[in-house]
Amino acid sequence: MVNLGDFELLLLTKQDIIIFESMSFLGLVFILSVIFCNLYFIGRGWVESLPLNLPEKFGLGLGISLILLYLIGLGVYILNLPQIVYDFCLGLLIIISIFKLWQKQYDFKADFIYLVIFFSGFLALVSIQGMLPVYTGSFWYFDWWEHFQRSTFFLNRLPLNTQFGPYLLTARPPLFNIVSGFLMGIFGNTYWIYQIIATFLNCLVILPCWLITNHFTQNKYPKRIFLLITIILLFNPSFVIEATFNWTKNLSYFFLLSGFYLFLRFRQGSHRYYLYLSALFLGSAILTHYSVIPYITMMSIDLLIQFLIARKINLKLLINWTSIIIVFCSSWFIWASANFGLYQTFLGNTSYEWQKNFTFSQRINKDVSNLKKSILPVLSPQYIQLIVKQENPLVILYDGQFALYASTLSGQISITLSAVLFIWLIKSLINILKNRIKFNVKNFIRSASFIPIFVFVGGSLLSMITIPNLETTGFAQLTLIPLSLFLICLVITKIIELSSNKKYRLVSLIIIGLSIEAIFGIFLRIWVSSRDLNPEFLLKNEKSSEIVHWLPVHMDNYNLKQDKQLVFLSDKYSSNISVFLVLITLGYLGGIIYLIRILAMNNRKNNY
Repeated sequence: MVNLGDFELLLLTKQDIIIFESMSFLGLVFILSVIFCNLYFIGRGWVESLPLNLPEKFGLGLGISLILLYLIGLGVYILNLPQIVYDFCLGLLIIISIFKLWQKQYDFKADFIYLVIFFSGFLALVSIQGMLPVYTGSFWYFDWWEHFQRSTFFLNRLPLNTQFGPYLLTARPPLFNIVSGFLMGIFGNTYWIYQIIATFLNCLVILPCWLITNHFTQNKYPKRIFLLITIILLFNPSFVIEATFNWTKNLSYFFLLSGFYLFLRFRQGSHRYYLYLSALFLGSAILTHYSVIPYITMMSIDLLIQFLIARKINLKLLINWTSIIIVFCSSWFIWASANFGLYQTFLGNTSYEWQKNFTFSQRINKDVSNLKKSILPVLSPQYIQLIVKQENPLVILYDGQFALYASTLSGQISITLSAVLFIWLIKSLINILKNRIKFNVKNFIRSASFIPIFVFVGGSLLSMITIPNLETTGFAQLTLIPLSLFLICLVITKIIELSSNKKYRLVSLIIIGLSIEAIFGIFLRIWVSSRDLNPEFLLKNEKSSEIVHWLPVHMDNYNLKQDKQLVFLSDKYSSNISVFLVLITLGYLGGIIYLIRILAMNNRKNNY
């Protein structure tokens, strides 16, 4: 069995040419622009001819780019083609796409504002990434390194029996890693380049959140709503944690939410192309992270209901939708089954392996306990006992808020938006009881509200069974992020409604709450991670290796970085830390000013 430790010097050698490696911060911005523009143009031409509106073409075009890169990257790996094929295929895809845009008389100005908004969000996340010298917080460990190695697996064609910690290649789906490896083959295979690529892939989830919110607000002001939702997500500590940790979850939720948006449009009467395109995105979600399967299962059940009971769709549509998902996923599973066997391909993952011997009662106890810890913004006594072993009160505060935002549903939505959601639900319930509104099950199932509730609430409950063990905190970061992102979209539509109804004081309180959470959740993380390099900073009296390992802020990630001789973005651009800090600070101040101007001071004209 070959262990990745044998390859660490090979993977991090300087024989590969790193583009713009010696450049300053402006060089970094240029790298970001090149990666961004390449991925934008690849897919934009392919969606231009589809019957979609402009926001849909912009939001979904980047997804098409990734799907094309995945298919080419997998083909290059399986056929054992040289790395120069990456450059050739990338250039060819861009040329074809630009030609398609030219044929359709594409107006670049129409997308320009969207490009500026999204690139600004990407730059903000990269700036935060550039200030993190080590990953830290709660018990998060190893995944960031595992997915870097999985990406270099496809790039450097490592042996099939290579292990990633305790896992084989088939324990995780490959789309994120193949796309990352494709881009690393062009821009360089060092870790700081991977950080940029992974951060871009993980910030894409902003796009379907925008499309969903835009749909709920009837597509009236797409540019303003795009900027609004970008700012609110960048103010969300949970979103920033997920986007900068460099694993695959956010990208899988980009595909899932995009697929759901297209699915919703079809269910509300749009063209069947929406359904077929949703199948392509949902298949991509499965090949990015398996945690999306419960949500896709609920969509499948909904289609079956529409076919068998409501008679709203025909058998052909159902077969075509299912076939697209199966065929796309087969691009990986057929090759994996031939090389690893059926068991390792379909069951060799932690969700099955870790709980295959559980009794039924053990599974129920696990699920109930995890659900309790995951809903409310409350930390378990067991976790609190661990974090108070540390010396600095700010570190203890950081560990508490990290677990709160990462592992609970309320934290993922943000405490401020959760409070808005809770008040909204209570007022709606009181209104129903006060006016004695009768609840008709059949009418509810036929209504537009049923689909998202059925998919996201049902998918969240179904996803509990995939959690392999009893969590110390909660499991929201593992499976509940789709639900939290959808609820964020829902709350934003309510905030826009409050602004339109001149509820200025309430909206001002919401802005203040979001701003405070951003400061404590994001800037505190930057401060703590910069001091996590010092072991003496962490503990009071006990110095045993066991305690250091199990502390929520621990040295394992730092030691892993040192052992593998990794160069982080913060190391590469250490002289530009002040630039990153200024950009982040100005960005958040600008975001606050925008929220105040558009939402809280909306008394002269109705912007929405």
